Amino acid sequence: MIIIVAVVAAVVIALFFYLLMRASGGGVTAQPTLQGAIRQGSPEFEQYKSRIVLDAPEAEEAKRALGDTVMSLHTTARNFTRRT
Repeated sequence: MIIIVAVVAAVVIALFFYLLMRASGGGVTAQPTLQGAIRQGSPEFEQYKSRIVLDAPEAEEAKRALGDTVMSLHTTARNFTRRT
């Protein structure tokens, strides 16, 4: 009897979570856009592209207790366009 009640409860809980996932949109999301942004292909893009400079990336490597390796890459972007 206890096993039957546990199985029924598991099915009810699974259906509840399934309905919650369906109601939340299920992965259909719109891409965020930035108003006034200069995008690739616009006439101003090539003009500003040369004024944004990336420093050489620096890599840090560390071993974790689990035996695997973790790497982090860092660089600095410098904006000389006089625009935000």
